[in-house]
Amino acid sequence: MPPTQNERPQDVSSPESEIFIYPHAPSPVDLTSLSTTASEISNEAQSSPLLYEVIEIPREPTLKELVQRASRQDDISEVTKVKLQVIATDVSLQYLSYHTPLLRELILDGSIISSLRDLGCGLKCLKILRVNRCGLKHIDGTFGLESLEELYATKNNIQDISQCANLPQIRVIDVRKNCLADIAALTFLSLCPSLEHIWLEDNDDIVNYPKYRQTVKDLIPTLKTLDGQPLFAEKYLNALHQQEEQEEKTKDVEQTQSSSSKKEVTHLLPHLNLNFPQPSTSEGTYIVRFPPKVLSPRRQSTSNESPRDIQVDRVLPQIHQTRTSARRSSASESSSENSYSINN
Repeated sequence: MPPTQNERPQDVSSPESEIFIYPHAPSPVDLTSLSTTASEISNEAQSSPLLYEVIEIPREPTLKELVQRASRQDDISEVTKVKLQVIATDVSLQYLSYHTPLLRELILDGSIISSLRDLGCGLKCLKILRVNRCGLKHIDGTFGLESLEELYATKNNIQDISQCANLPQIRVIDVRKNCLADIAALTFLSLCPSLEHIWLEDNDDIVNYPKYRQTVKDLIPTLKTLDGQPLFAEKYLNALHQQEEQEEKTKDVEQTQSSSSKKEVTHLLPHLNLNFPQPSTSEGTYIVRFPPKVLSPRRQSTSNESPRDIQVDRVLPQIHQTRTSARRSSASESSSENSYSINN
């Protein structure tokens, strides 16, 4: 407050500067202007508009209210299917089994869930669980899901699914587009006697494993389909594939041998000066031309001979040969008879 004309400054000694301190004097206030009654204040507040309005901040809905909105029912004790999208850190899902004891299918796609432990351990009737795109890193906390048959957990950051061995009735597991790396960890799934279908696509470290399908089949003997493809004919398909590979190798060897032999013949042709047949345009095939076979000339019939005479000349040698053989056989028979009589 600035000093008045009648006030005098007071000196304060200082080694480097000078400071002047003025005495404080309050400014005069008209007390009559403050003498207002409560009634006047209330009348003034009613006549003039409010400068500030009361803003009501809505509270977070409870789990029961969310289920009621999703199912559109006030009584949710008999609800069997629920689709929610929640942040598990803000809305606890552990009391879901208390509000919906008959729940059979739970869809939490797009929610933020750190672990399946957030679901609690009271969902005894749950058959289908969908937790796609939820940011999951582990599938732990499966002890309370004894009746679960189908688990869909695609597009997460899951690195290990060995915890699914705690699901005795699981039939379907879908973990596409995750971060699975160890194919040997699938051995634990052999403890699931009902597991028949599994999807492992877009897990590069597993899909690129040598003989991926046969390895998964050996690790989980109960499987019927892998990535949507049947496995019952896998043995026959592998045998057929091996046979095709063997045929291709044999064909390559034959082509190599034929090409090498052709090169050798081509190399020797100028030195031998022989007229070998030239190969055709198609690789590996040859065209060989042989001279016509010269047959013995037929007997030319003279003008005096008739066709019958020619035929007789052809038949006579056959008749002579037949008679000669008959004579020889009769002579042998007679000699045998004579020897028989002499013996007697």
